[in-house]
Amino acid sequence: MSIARKIDELEVSEVLHFTRGDNLVGILQSGGIISRTLLESEREEFQALEFIGDPAWPDRTRDVDWWGYINLSIEAVNQTLLNRARSNHTNQKWFVLSFEPHILTHENVHFTTTNNAYEPHVLRGQGLRGFELPYSATYKDLKGFTHRRHGALPKQFPSSHQAEVLYPNFLSLKFLQAIYVENQDGFLHASSALHTQNFLNLAKEISLTPIIAPEKFLAHSKQECY
Repeated sequence: MSIARKIDELEVSEVLHFTRGDNLVGILQSGGIISRTLLESEREEFQALEFIGDPAWPDRTRDVDWWGYINLSIEAVNQTLLNRARSNHTNQKWFVLSFEPHILTHENVHFTTTNNAYEPHVLRGQGLRGFELPYSATYKDLKGFTHRRHGALPKQFPSSHQAEVLYPNFLSLKFLQAIYVENQDGFLHASSALHTQNFLNLAKEISLTPIIAPEKFLAHSKQECY
C-alpha cells in the first residue's frame, strides 16, 4: 500500500502549521514556509522579509539536528506547543495554515509518534511505515510513560496531538488550502496581509478568504494531551 492510498483510507483532509501574525507576513512574502537551516544559509536572499525566522520560543537546542525541517501536524495542531508559544508572545495573533494532505507523499518527509524533541522515546520513520507511526496503538512520552490510542478517536487523527510531520527545507504555498483564524480581529489581520502588494512575487495568486475557526487551535478531545 502507498502513503497516498493510506491517506485516502484514513480520510486525512489537511496538514497544519501554526504561526503568529508577524511570521505570517514573512511566509506570504517568501511564498512558503522556510526551515531554520535554509533561512540561515540563504540569509541574504531572505533578509528583506519582515520578521521571518524569529522563533516562537527561544530554546530549540533539543532538536538542532532537525532545523532543516518544518514542523507540521496531521488534522489537529500541537496544542501543547501552541500554548507555550502563546505564553512567549502574549501580544500576538495566531494563525493555522492548512496544506493539502498529499504533501505527506513528498520526498524526505519524516513522521514521529510524538514531539520530535522527546528523545530517546520518540520514534521516527519515512515512507508508509513512517506514516503509520503517528497512528500507533501505543507510544511513549517525554518521561518514557506509555500511552494508548483512545478507542473513540476518529481514524484520521494521530494518537498523540504532539505527533509531528517533518517536511524538508521549504513548503510552498502552492499547496496551501486554507488559513484559519480565531476571531474577527484575526480575520482582519490575515485579510490585510493577503491583499498587500508585497506578495505579488508568489508563484500563484493567493486569493483565499481566511476562515474563522477557533476549534482549529485545539487538539481533538480524544487525543492524548500531556
